[in-house]
Amino acid sequence: MIKIPRQEALNNRSEPEVVWLLYTLIRLTRAKTIFESGTYTAFATLGMARALKHNGSGKIYTVDIEDYVSDEVKNSKLAKDFIEFIRGNGVKVAENFPVKIDIAFIDSCHEGTYPLEEFKAIEKLLNPNGIVVFHDSISYKSVADAIDYIKRLPNFELITLTTPIFEWRDVKHNLPSGVSIVKQIGSFEK
Repeated sequence: MIKIPRQEALNNRSEPEVVWLLYTLIRLTRAKTIFESGTYTAFATLGMARALKHNGSGKIYTVDIEDYVSDEVKNSKLAKDFIEFIRGNGVKVAENFPVKIDIAFIDSCHEGTYPLEEFKAIEKLLNPNGIVVFHDSISYKSVADAIDYIKRLPNFELITLTTPIFEWRDVKHNLPSGVSIVKQIGSFEK
């Protein structure tokens, strides 16, 4: 089992409940190709990789502009078998990405219109009935604005869930981070 230092595990990462949600979505949908923007220490990435392992196959392409992932994580069998780490800007990587994806997890830059730009780039990569999961969709206005935009699109349905507020997490205005699940509709494989 890979150990993440306690302080890293407790700060600035997805809540365990969000990781379990991602794990469950991957298992239930039998997703094979995942695109993650915002790797950080790979806490959520490892949870998604475990789901792929339990499904029997798949690949996570995880993107971050910085490299915070420990060598222990990068060199683990789980990472070698199921994760490709990409250093770069999520929008730029998505715009030039050669692979269609089943699930995307967006948890990167929360500034300005970046979450919406990221969604627009990733939307083009989605397989029929693809899913995009946004983290921090309640606690960050820019992410909430992207969700408001998506609500008006006829080919997507979504749900936003609150997440626990933990004392150890530095959350603006003491709001839950929130997680939104966006599913493409109206395009089915024959």
